[in-house]
Amino acid sequence: MLSENNVAEMQQEIRAANTCQNEQDAVDCKVTIKSIERITGNTLWLSAFSETVALLDDSVTEKYFGSKVVKTIDYFRVNADLNKNSFEREALSDLISLGYRLEELEVQYSSGPQKQWGTCVWYSDHSSYHEQSLADEHPTATVEDFRVGMAMFKTENAGDQMESLLSAQMMAEALYAEEIFGRKPQFLFDKKLVFLKVVLSLPSGNEQKIA
Repeated sequence: MLSENNVAEMQQEIRAANTCQNEQDAVDCKVTIKSIERITGNTLWLSAFSETVALLDDSVTEKYFGSKVVKTIDYFRVNADLNKNSFEREALSDLISLGYRLEELEVQYSSGPQKQWGTCVWYSDHSSYHEQSLADEHPTATVEDFRVGMAMFKTENAGDQMESLLSAQMMAEALYAEEIFGRKPQFLFDKKLVFLKVVLSLPSGNEQKIA
């Protein structure tokens, strides 16, 4: 197993190559969960993760941590760098997968034509999410699926626009997951999102903890 110094050097190298994290760190990101507010850059800005650990069973992955047991928040940071996306994307996606509900969202896009839209404020509810034609076309999908899969934004420079919040690899799965797999898929935000403001509400049951 690599020494602590070697592990630290390896983590620094993969962090330096992660331009997505640089783009996220260039803006202020205000995240609110229940009554907890933190600004990006502060240690443990998601206190929901502060006491949890990840048990790794992949020997290849283990080399990036020096241990099979690591803090979940550290796992997210290194995994984000390995996959060249932001820590915020990793952590927020996991919270929503665990049942936290997205209430408010302000983002920018890091690339593509959406980058010209400027700041995008998500409509948490919109008439398009309730259209009967969508329900007919996707009978197993819910309004919750449409509000993230066919999200409507009020943009700074381009009026109202529709764009999925989901990563490309899970978009189709999100609409058909129950029919094909009998369960909801792991939630994963679009990699191009740069988060400015996120408000989440607690899962049903209120006291669910992250495992």
